[in-house]
Amino acid sequence: ATTEKMDLFCWRGGFPELWQRPELDREMWLGSYLSTYLERDVRNILNIGSLRDFDRFLRAAALRVGQLLSLSELARDVGIAPNTAKSWISILETSRQVFLLQPYHSSAGKRLIKTPKLYFSDPGMLTYLLGFADWESVIRNAAWGAVWENFVIGEVHKHFFNMGKRPPCWFWRTVQGEEVDLLIEVGPRQFLAIECKTSARVESSALKGLAEIERCYGAKTLKKAAVVCRTESPYPLAPKSRIVALPLAGDGGLVEWLS
Repeated sequence: ATTEKMDLFCWRGGFPELWQRPELDREMWLGSYLSTYLERDVRNILNIGSLRDFDRFLRAAALRVGQLLSLSELARDVGIAPNTAKSWISILETSRQVFLLQPYHSSAGKRLIKTPKLYFSDPGMLTYLLGFADWESVIRNAAWGAVWENFVIGEVHKHFFNMGKRPPCWFWRTVQGEEVDLLIEVGPRQFLAIECKTSARVESSALKGLAEIERCYGAKTLKKAAVVCRTESPYPLAPKSRIVALPLAGDGGLVEWLS
């Protein structure tokens, strides 16, 4: 089933060697990759005295995936200066380990969040850094929603990079907490909107953020909207609704919808 394939990809990650050689132990391979990355790339890019601090920083960043990025909190947790945290995030960005999703904040009479969110480029590396022993422990954990959101948004980014385009992506969030996980700009003030949910059946409460953004900017702002969830096939979320529930991959999945 499509969902099982996606689960495996989210767990094992997208490094080609892990798929070309299925016999490779995921944990050992990712651990070895991380050591090589820290020793070779990070030490060369920056004169980091303690690679152990940087490793702790990486794991602390993984715990904040999908959250608003507070560099001062991250720095405090690892025991480094905020400027160091800023510099280290920029190293992770440059080496494509993470990416920052910026907030959309065109003024529409709403006070909007202006802090970016942090995501990891490879879903397997994220679950490795979070210390999960197996896939079952991921989907039972409180972090599962953030892991799934990271996976979906990462796949959208990859879709645009594969076409040679910079991902025209944002998230939208008010100070009151109303939120849309992902906005993709397709024209002046015109967007595709995506919400990420871990269930197969989506409740109408999942659409609050979409309703709010339409109320703020007008119904024509959203060209179309989708909730990417763990369904095997797409379905409309209400009679005559423009909002559909989509699987991440397969027939009628997210990539097809984006195209």
